[in-house]
Amino acid sequence: MLQNPWIFPWPEAFGAGAFTGQPFARFEREVERMLRGDRAPALDVWTGDNEARVALNVPGFAPEDVHVTLDGDVLSIEGSRAAKALGPEDRWHLREREVERFQRSVQLPFRVEANEVEARHEHGVLWIKLPRAHAERPKKITVRTQS
Repeated sequence: MLQNPWIFPWPEAFGAGAFTGQPFARFEREVERMLRGDRAPALDVWTGDNEARVALNVPGFAPEDVHVTLDGDVLSIEGSRAAKALGPEDRWHLREREVERFQRSVQLPFRVEANEVEARHEHGVLWIKLPRAHAERPKKITVRTQS
C-alpha cells in the first residue's frame, strides 16, 4: 500500500490489499462503470470451503422490490422502485438519486444447492448465502489398512 499522503491521500478508499496483483484494477473497473453510466449498486462476493456469500448495497429498496435468481452458477439480482412523485406545486431543486432500476449478474466459482440459498435484507444491504453443491464439496477419504 502506498504510504505517501501527497501521492495517494486516501488508501483506505480502495480497501486492504487493493494494490496486490494488478495495481489499480479496482479503480479502472470503477472508472469504466462510471463512463458506461452503470449506476448499479456495488457487489461483494467471497467464498469459503463450502459456500459463497454475497453482499449488495440496496439502500432505499424494500425487500419486495429486489429479486434474486440462480441459473446454474450465475446469480442475478434485480431491483426496481417507483420514482418519488411530487405534489402539483412541487418542483425538484436537486435530484441525484436517479437509480430506479438495477441489474447485476455474477458467475459463481462453483455450482450451488439452489434449495438451500438464503437471502436477507438488513439495513439497506442484501446478504445472500449460497451453499456449494453437495456433489462438488471436497470429500474426505479414509485410508484403511490391509488385514
